[in-house]
Amino acid sequence: MLRPSPSAQPPGSEFADLFDAVPTPINVKDEHLRFVYANRSLLEWMGLRLEEVIGKTDNDFFPDEESAVIQARDRSVLSTGQTMRYEASYRLPDTGTMHVAAEKSVLRRPDGSSYVITVMMDITRRQNELAEIEAARSRLELAHVLARAALEGLGDVAMKQLCVRRLHAVMPATRVIYSRLEGNGLARVVCETGGGTAGLAPGEAPGLAVDVSDVLDRFRSGSCMTATDIDVEADPAGESTRAFLRTLGARAFIAVPVRASSRLYGFLWVCDGEPRSWSEHETGCVTDAAVALGAHLEGAKARAERDDAFREAETNRRFLDAVTNAVPHPLFVKDRDHRLVRINDAGCEWFRLSREEMLGARDEDYMPEDWAREAYDEDEEVFATGEAISREIRARTVKGVRPWAMVRKALVTAASGERYVVGTLTPIDELKAAQERAERSSSSSMPS
Repeated sequence: MLRPSPSAQPPGSEFADLFDAVPTPINVKDEHLRFVYANRSLLEWMGLRLEEVIGKTDNDFFPDEESAVIQARDRSVLSTGQTMRYEASYRLPDTGTMHVAAEKSVLRRPDGSSYVITVMMDITRRQNELAEIEAARSRLELAHVLARAALEGLGDVAMKQLCVRRLHAVMPATRVIYSRLEGNGLARVVCETGGGTAGLAPGEAPGLAVDVSDVLDRFRSGSCMTATDIDVEADPAGESTRAFLRTLGARAFIAVPVRASSRLYGFLWVCDGEPRSWSEHETGCVTDAAVALGAHLEGAKARAERDDAFREAETNRRFLDAVTNAVPHPLFVKDRDHRLVRINDAGCEWFRLSREEMLGARDEDYMPEDWAREAYDEDEEVFATGEAISREIRARTVKGVRPWAMVRKALVTAASGERYVVGTLTPIDELKAAQERAERSSSSSMPS
């Protein structure tokens, strides 16, 4: 390794072998901010030889913006004489980015010369680990927010808007779009945010449609589609999709299908107006949002179907109530446990009890025990044989009145397999009275 001439003798040169053994980058600059010393660790990171560094300034190695910051720190240390500690990141074309924790101090010599000594510790691994932790935290926060919104019953439109906004918060220099898949193979933009940033074309995206039929099979499989530069990459998407992205002014994009079960609902798009690569964290966030949105839409569909079923059931129940209440004599339904599950208005009037008092009750709850036993035996006969029964009885009421009635009971099996006894009570007092009059008339006319 080349060394500066003995006449220069900058700080550190007399201990070059010692400093070269130190595994952290060290450099020394003069008052003009020119390098007068660099140890082996720094040279290896810069990918240069010592003679390529000595006499040069940071302007020769770093972008203007970075070198300006470095030199401002150097001048501050030279002017104040105070030690400066800081963290920074430096990029070099050939060796990449290094994150460092650095310390700058000033050395003033008896001859009046001053030097800035910089010692750096490579914390790239630590910074990468922190970045991974932050990425995981950000991804978990996104999943938590979307899951909470779904549990709180957020509406479909609001949920789509939330997904778009949260993804834009994760990747602020992008345009995020949700497009709904229509039956003709078109994906129509429903909501978007971030238009006009990062070089993207501003304008009214909602309503814009793209024909995705040429890549629909790929999307149906649940694949995530990405491109770093659609003007360079070979066919990152179908031609119509590429035209759609160009309309948005996008050069790079992520596209993830929003699907659940076997149904494809739409797509989440993240677009950048400049070429760029996408990190695993970024594609993961879009995928997580698409999964959450797909599950929400599937759940919303199931809830809508459930609500429709409830409304239909309520309509059917009201119709059945109207039909049964139109029957002018008592009609009732009992389950296998002999509990009343339905009774019409005429039945409530017959027993002189409210519907609330009767539903769920058994015969012994509103009739004397011996009458209840008779009714119980009739029900069991129907359940056991499956045959309908029809008998004339003295009707059973709670008021002690025993009018004549024709009781009919039959077995009905519901679609669920549950069995019920459906019964009717038809008053026949007038018929019995007519029969008695006829019998008396017949007996009085017979010769003695």
